[in-house]
Amino acid sequence: YIYIYVCVCVCVCIYAYSTGIRIVPELDLPGHAQGWGAELTMCCPGVRTWGVPLQLHKNHTYEAIEGVLRQIVDIFKDPLIHLGGDEFSTKCFAKGRPCENGNGPSLCSGVSDCLYYFEHRLRNIISGLPRKREIIRWLDLIESHDTQGLSPLLMHMDTYSDILWGMSWRGLNEVLIVGGAQEHWSMFLPRPLEFPLLLTSEAWYIPPRPNADQKKGSLGCNECFKSFYISPWGPKGKGLFEGQDVTKKNLVLPDAIQRRIKGGTVASFEVPENLLKQWHSWMLACAVAERLWSSSDRKDAVEAYDRLISNKVWMSWQSA
Repeated sequence: YIYIYVCVCVCVCIYAYSTGIRIVPELDLPGHAQGWGAELTMCCPGVRTWGVPLQLHKNHTYEAIEGVLRQIVDIFKDPLIHLGGDEFSTKCFAKGRPCENGNGPSLCSGVSDCLYYFEHRLRNIISGLPRKREIIRWLDLIESHDTQGLSPLLMHMDTYSDILWGMSWRGLNEVLIVGGAQEHWSMFLPRPLEFPLLLTSEAWYIPPRPNADQKKGSLGCNECFKSFYISPWGPKGKGLFEGQDVTKKNLVLPDAIQRRIKGGTVASFEVPENLLKQWHSWMLACAVAERLWSSSDRKDAVEAYDRLISNKVWMSWQSA
């Protein structure tokens, strides 16, 4: 099975590169770990399966991570690699656990201790890889802190400073906090961060996340296109850099944060192919692509929809 998997990955990469497409692999760490098997994951009764993390205090966990990463850098030649960091449950770390290996804390007594230990071991693995990679991480890790307000990823930010990209999916407020916006970041972080940011907002998920209008069946593809085209912050967003925070206050991202947003992605997770076609995924992806490649004051979604409909027909034919 491993041989077949590697052959398929290599073939996909060769085809993608020949058409100008980059494939960036993601190894989601330390959450979303159920697929690693019972021997490597923590037993956390009451925690939803997607939140179960790896056993961060065990040596065999890091041996497995290193083995997989070495295979990934051998197959995927892109300089970027995504090392996850989203949606892991902190409930599993309430009970202290002894750490194997003397290069970290002797006891994982809370989420910060365990994640600090994890980041320490992961950093050593990354530095030992045969090819240097630029690392992407979900911003969840930076907002994961204990009652003392400690963020474990920040403890190693100096090490990651030249290779780390931050990827956001939880909306404008997360970007404001991590980006260092006044009145937002100081409650969570000891200092604002300076690495480039990528947007993967829930508002750019395909199919779109259901809301009251969609449940009633009144929101068609045309309306979805308009929402995707105008803003990554959902129906209340007014542009690429303007939307509502969690208090429903309209905010514009400061210029310093705007300059650090280097791109974004349309996301689709475990969605059947027929559903992607039903939601006219090419059109929605075109909306986001033009939004990211155009000036921020270009907001005429009706004109863009009429113009890009021919692209949708051509791309649907190419992907058939």
